[in-house]
Amino acid sequence: MKRLCLLLAFVMLFASGCFLRNETKSESIKLYYALKGNVGLGIENRAIEFKDAKSKYINTLKELISGPADIGKFEASLDKSTKVIDVKIEKENLTVNFSKEFGTFAGSMHEAASVSSVVDTMLQYGEIKKVRILVQGKELIAPSGEPYGFMEFIDFNTGDMSEKEITLYFADSQAMYVVPEKRSVFVKKDISETEFYRIVLEELIKGPESENLYRTIPEGVKILYIEREGDLLKVDFSREMHTNHWRGAAGESMTINSIANTMTELEDIKRVMPTVDGGPLSIEHMVVEEPLTRNESIIYK
Repeated sequence: MKRLCLLLAFVMLFASGCFLRNETKSESIKLYYALKGNVGLGIENRAIEFKDAKSKYINTLKELISGPADIGKFEASLDKSTKVIDVKIEKENLTVNFSKEFGTFAGSMHEAASVSSVVDTMLQYGEIKKVRILVQGKELIAPSGEPYGFMEFIDFNTGDMSEKEITLYFADSQAMYVVPEKRSVFVKKDISETEFYRIVLEELIKGPESENLYRTIPEGVKILYIEREGDLLKVDFSREMHTNHWRGAAGESMTINSIANTMTELEDIKRVMPTVDGGPLSIEHMVVEEPLTRNESIIYK
């Protein structure tokens, strides 16, 4: 009987220890969301439950992905289908690995807001000093073409930015002419010319705001490389320019002329040399092997 009592006491003590180790904790946290128009970040408080440090980080990110409660004040910057594949902390540096949905941005401002919201949210934890973002195990690439790497707190606001008006060319309903559409974008005051060219092209890829106009570059296209040499702009697009294109001679013409006319709106650019994944742009009938120049005759008057 004495042995039985001792055994029962041991079992109860062991179970009690397991219970304590798996105790669920609750904590009030801050989530950083982009303000409407991506003009800065604001904070929304939320309560999360977790059992250990790793689950705390994961549950924080899941709450961030779920989106803001105040949709009148904040933007839902992150795609709600984004998954947190894993988190790892080494020497006060946190690495977050997201699913592919995280890497889809509607322009550079959206990207800046999304990255900032993740970094600033996770740095509320004192044990974390820097944050790195991976997408499907690969480092997230910045507009500069280089990995973001480990990032410290980002003071994202448009106080350091200026508004610029750009002119983009999209297709008309008959795919006979390209039509100008003016748009305002916020950019860093000290933005490099290469970064600015990238933003203009990203806006073109995003498509028109007018319901009467049509996109000229397929969804999913990314800019792999961009450089200006004198009055020549070299742009290398991802292979989606070919694989996702709707094709046809008219579609090809709209794509080529929208790129050329949009970029030659900018000062110092007279010619554009587009390539796809390092090779010639070739959508339907034309193989672009020489720089494109502005085509006034196809602009709707």
